[in-house]
Amino acid sequence: ISAADTIPPVVTITLPQNTTYNSLPLYFNISLNENGTAWYSLNNGLLNYTMTGNESANFGRMFNATNSSIADGSYTFYAYANDTTGNNNYTSNVTFVVDRTNPSITSLVESPSDPATYSTNTVYQFNATVTDSALQAVRIEFNGVNYTTNNVAGNVYNLSITGLGVGAYNYYWRANDSVNNLNVTETQTYTINKANSEVNLTLNGTSAEGNMSILSGTSIVLNGTLITGDSGARLLLYNNGTLINNNTREVSNSTTFSNTGLYNITIVYVSSQNYSTSSETYYVNVTHADTTAPVVTINSPTNTTYNSMPFFFNISLNEN
Repeated sequence: ISAADTIPPVVTITLPQNTTYNSLPLYFNISLNENGTAWYSLNNGLLNYTMTGNESANFGRMFNATNSSIADGSYTFYAYANDTTGNNNYTSNVTFVVDRTNPSITSLVESPSDPATYSTNTVYQFNATVTDSALQAVRIEFNGVNYTTNNVAGNVYNLSITGLGVGAYNYYWRANDSVNNLNVTETQTYTINKANSEVNLTLNGTSAEGNMSILSGTSIVLNGTLITGDSGARLLLYNNGTLINNNTREVSNSTTFSNTGLYNITIVYVSSQNYSTSSETYYVNVTHADTTAPVVTINSPTNTTYNSMPFFFNISLNEN
């Protein structure tokens, strides 16, 4: 006479493991230390699923099942088994997570807004709202360079860049979670346009209403300086369309105006990387020097003898 078998089968859960899965299908595998049948549940027995055995449809020592439709979430896998003598094991379980959702990247904000106008010392800000229950990293690739962003508030991430010149910059955001779900945005473009340059022209030291009149043969200093622009850009100084000097931050020329006429004096800032062309013009009006003495006509007294008073003297000039 043999003793009755009252020992439940030993259940070993191979899959799933206590981890997070980011792809489907999920494979469930268990083994028994003796022949029997097996099934599983993901809701503590409210709904049970039969597992396929290695010897027949639901019999053997090795059992498996496949799930291709499970939703994201946290689950406990319960393995149930009984042996050929009716001993049951309902105690084996393992907890796992399904996360197939990519991080969300929304609310892309650029400051200054696109397109921007170039300005020195500007801090360019790029923000995005990124959400994920297991977010690991948020990066931005800007103009071919990969940057790690800063979490500035809540779900808002920021990249701050200085020193950008005029141009069109391509960039995109990317975020991944701890199970390598990845989201990459479409490529964005940020444009910085040229700023207006500014120059100052002086004729003999005066720039306010700088037109002036001089006599022929007079020498004056023509001077142009850079107010706003790239430091290495060129300044061109013209006298009636003829280039008389060029330099970077300042141009000057001492000019003698020998001939009469109206002279156009212009300083030009040549368009550079970050600033557009600008110019300023004043006029020099050159007239003849008057070297002829005025004609004096004596009207009174005349060449005669006077015998009464008062005595009147009167002359006239041919010009003021």
